[in-house]
Amino acid sequence: MARTKEFEKEEALDKAIQLFWNKGYNGASMQEVVDYLELSRSSIYDTFGDKRKLFIEALQKYKRENACKMIDFLEQATEVKATVQEVFERAIQESIADPQRKGCFV
Repeated sequence: MARTKEFEKEEALDKAIQLFWNKGYNGASMQEVVDYLELSRSSIYDTFGDKRKLFIEALQKYKRENACKMIDFLEQATEVKATVQEVFERAIQESIADPQRKGCFV
């Protein structure tokens, strides 16, 4: 009988986003992934397959969440020029506010 998972997949993906965003895919060893996600290797491999597949799922989650925010913002827009300007101003402010200056995860 298979054991039930004792962690939330979405929380693990959120942690993976932060790790890969800070260190990059190549910069994060599998041991760092294990340590940062606070999961066993077997749990990671059973759930995500491998480091590459974990990265792809994390990237898809990031894109999905941010696309929804952008779509909501654009659907409420009334003026094209002001909206485009606001998109860039928000991106600049987010970058400036980030003490690690990570930039966009994508």
